[in-house]
Amino acid sequence: MRELLTQKIKSPSTFTTDREARKVILLIEDDLNLAAALAKFLESQDFEVVAVGDGLRGVEMATLIRPHLILCDLDLPIMDGFEVLSVLQTTPDLCDTPFLIITGRGHLKDMRMGMNMGADDYLVKPVPPEDLLTAVQTRLRLYNRRGLYRQRTRPNCSQVPDQSEEETRSTESGFVFLRTSNGRQRVAINEIEWIAASGEYSRVVWGGTGGILVRKALKSWEAELPNEYFLRVHRNTILNLRRLERIEKRDSTDMRAFLRGRPDPIEVSIRKVALLNRRLKTRSGHPWSSGSGELHDGGTESEAATERA
Repeated sequence: MRELLTQKIKSPSTFTTDREARKVILLIEDDLNLAAALAKFLESQDFEVVAVGDGLRGVEMATLIRPHLILCDLDLPIMDGFEVLSVLQTTPDLCDTPFLIITGRGHLKDMRMGMNMGADDYLVKPVPPEDLLTAVQTRLRLYNRRGLYRQRTRPNCSQVPDQSEEETRSTESGFVFLRTSNGRQRVAINEIEWIAASGEYSRVVWGGTGGILVRKALKSWEAELPNEYFLRVHRNTILNLRRLERIEKRDSTDMRAFLRGRPDPIEVSIRKVALLNRRLKTRSGHPWSSGSGELHDGGTESEAATERA
């Protein structure tokens, strides 16, 4: 399904032409059989349908084609439906695009979260075709009345600040503002545990949370965070060394870092060993300094870097 639709997409200009005659719907659904069935039905109703199978690809495709409407599942690989909605809400060209959640989750708490975050409708699978069509047509009618739609449902849509610029301004003050489902949240930099790259986005994890996805490249974070205790330990990960509990090295290519209170390890590039050693040796004089020991380029013994509570 994804391969077929990828072949179908030649360039954004294709949709610029077609969108005058046919409304473009972006379908973000990882169940390929369901995606095929939904696409077939919507195309029979004279819609142009583009389908992708994960949340990150969905955000990328939305930016590329700027659809008239988005249908999005919640349980998606890489980035879930709530994260997709959160990212699009901070994208000025897409923040007022009708966003319909279509999911197997029928719990009231999920429905409330989706609607509170700004979703336009919440459809529980299986959705009767006539109900889906009604929901799509209703939202598109409001979408066509763009100014009124934005004013009534998302009054601040046209004034959404650039997430990265806002964070850049804040790092000098020892905190950052991150957009969550509950609005902007102030997070102390020293509470950030790690930041992981996800395409042109990054997931910021702090304070025992599962983290939040923001539109900011890892390279930008690396340039702004205090380098005395934030280190890029892998091409996809920046680690807060203050949160480090131990490092395990099983062989010459497998090294993992464990953070306090986190059972799952974080991959460390073997090429970062020398730099990591230097950073760990400079712990003297810091409130998190203690312990000795050094990581080595060879061997299979587990090494621990323990910090004082």
